[in-house]
Amino acid sequence: LATALVATIVITARAVRGLRGRTSRIGAVYGLTWFASMATAMVLTSRTGAYLDLIGTPQATELGNTLSSALPCLVVGTMFMTGALIWDEVDMAWLGGWILVMTVVATLVGLPTGWWVMSLLGGGAMLVWGVVSLLRRRRAGRGVA
Repeated sequence: LATALVATIVITARAVRGLRGRTSRIGAVYGLTWFASMATAMVLTSRTGAYLDLIGTPQATELGNTLSSALPCLVVGTMFMTGALIWDEVDMAWLGGWILVMTVVATLVGLPTGWWVMSLLGGGAMLVWGVVSLLRRRRAGRGVA
């Protein structure tokens, strides 16, 4: 996670260098929304987990684990679809939709199978999307930001 965070910060900083005006404001609000949404999901997960721990049943533990996986994935899928709307990126919309569908599937199949669904089909889709996007940019002569 730390490596992903550092890579995201470096890549984003390089990509937005020189942006000004409306585009810069939209990007800033979008970035802050990512932060605020994830922070909110973590607070909700933490508080819910504390209450579920008081219940102390295996079902309460499973519900806490399911929520701690599903809420961040809900944020990711929704933010990807929002980014697709802002920048008219169809691939981003498909990926966001896919993450949301995988979140539903993972939640329905339960744990630990749901973790496999999200890691292989959710995270795997993100890796494939990243490679395909990189190859498209190189083919188009835009390189990496």
